[in-house]
Amino acid sequence: MLTILKNKSLNLKAVIALILLVSTQLTAKESVLVSSSSAQLAGDPIVLNITTDDVLMEAGKDYQVDFYADATIYGFQYTINFDKEAVEFLRLGEGVSLENNFGFTKLDKGAITCSWNEGAPVRLKDKALFSLHFKAKKAVLLSEVLSINSRFTKAEAYSENMELMDVKLGFGGAASSLNILYQNNPNPFKGATVVDFQLVNPGSVSLKIVDVNGKVIRILQKDCEAGLNRFEIKNLDAKGVMYYTLEAGDFSATKKMIVMD
Repeated sequence: MLTILKNKSLNLKAVIALILLVSTQLTAKESVLVSSSSAQLAGDPIVLNITTDDVLMEAGKDYQVDFYADATIYGFQYTINFDKEAVEFLRLGEGVSLENNFGFTKLDKGAITCSWNEGAPVRLKDKALFSLHFKAKKAVLLSEVLSINSRFTKAEAYSENMELMDVKLGFGGAASSLNILYQNNPNPFKGATVVDFQLVNPGSVSLKIVDVNGKVIRILQKDCEAGLNRFEIKNLDAKGVMYYTLEAGDFSATKKMIVMD
């Protein structure tokens, strides 16, 4: 158990810096996750949006994926997931984050962990955070095989004002001119999962979930902005294979999810 608050001379900046430093060390060993007690926030957290260009990858070709963020922060950590059936990880390119900020012991599970921090706020605008190099095994959109979440290392960041931030990955470039429904994450899942989707235009969106017999399990609706959006799904009263369909204007797409017992 980590105790850091007994020394009352520590200010909040020192506390958060220490938390991130210890988390970096533990992540490198792929052991436990450490997060600040401020992780429990009321309402929606502020978000660190990490971006890269989406691209339609062709089988057999190598791709360099550069990551950026327009923010001033003390640090971040998260898990990068890639579909190892669709792409092969080749190597890391350093940027703001260096090689020792990454953990590569989960590559067989299609995951790379990352934890980086500094002692003072860093302005990230126009600075490449890092790059990942992949070889495509089949034709696929990058946005369909790459994600950031808390699978192994909790996804969070600290703003210049010491605020706890969520972390999301967004995709731009020519391929961003498409409406896209992403695979739910995690999948399979128990309890809760999220469904991300990208819209070219803002508007009303519905997500319908049905079982293999076509029985409607749940319908979610909301108004969304253009760009990356998300539905969170919790406590479905059903188990096994489900199908979810997103409808937004003339766009409709369906994917499969698995709810575990």
